[in-house]
Amino acid sequence: MNQLNPAPSRRRFLAAAAGLAATAAGTSGVAAAATGPRPLRVATFNIHHGASPADVLDLDRVARVIQAMRVDVVGLQEVDRFWKRSGFVDQPAWLGERLGMRHAFGANLDLDPEEPG
Repeated sequence: MNQLNPAPSRRRFLAAAAGLAATAAGTSGVAAAATGPRPLRVATFNIHHGASPADVLDLDRVARVIQAMRVDVVGLQEVDRFWKRSGFVDQPAWLGERLGMRHAFGANLDLDPEEPG
């Protein structure tokens, strides 16, 4: 039986915004569990800054979708970190914590803050 994500000690990774290929390459050895090698499951997902199809912010929905994919590595696009439109939430950190995954963030824009502070 091929079990996905069988061990709680298995490292899983959430890569936000950029660098999916580098992230997947950097996880060498992760695919080999105590029972032997198995395929590394990788996905990519544009989360549209956490907005649902009804344009309502819902990071928990995003987390449920990622969880349902049962992947080892997920690369996310359109992820916000401390932006007004998403309630100034550090989305990669929030999702990483919610999913029990390590996270990394690579900004694709370098803009001044929308508001002071």
